[in-house]
Amino acid sequence: MNVGSRRVGDQPEAALFDVDGTLVDSMPRFFPSWNEAGSLHGGLVMTEDAFYNYAGWPLPDIARGLYKSHHGTDATDEWVAEFLATKKKVHAAREKTAGTPPPIDAVAAIARKWTSRGVPVIAATSGLRDHVEHHLAEAGLGDLFPSDTAW
Repeated sequence: MNVGSRRVGDQPEAALFDVDGTLVDSMPRFFPSWNEAGSLHGGLVMTEDAFYNYAGWPLPDIARGLYKSHHGTDATDEWVAEFLATKKKVHAAREKTAGTPPPIDAVAAIARKWTSRGVPVIAATSGLRDHVEHHLAEAGLGDLFPSDTAW
């Protein structure tokens, strides 16, 4: 196999996959809950461009950035915790209606291919573990990521 102009072994020691937006099509489903939670916390609004620019950031850091962009000051830890609790509730309610996000089949097929060849497949995410594990399981991908080895 070639990586750029370099030849590497035919089988990697492990395969690392991002979850949200790579293995699971979750990003479009996460976006609305940020603004719904924001409306309950002082009318904070995030554009879709801003949302995607935060991709890969831990949720507390996104909340802090959203707060600072509206208020010009840093959010307290208490505000962040309250905001994220609201966001999780809003997202859970939306997910009950819309369902969990589907897998991105082309990427899931690559992960399954590596697994079938005995290559450990590892999940990389800045998402909340309980959300990620639930989404992977619901997308039919939970078997690829044993919770004791893939985190």
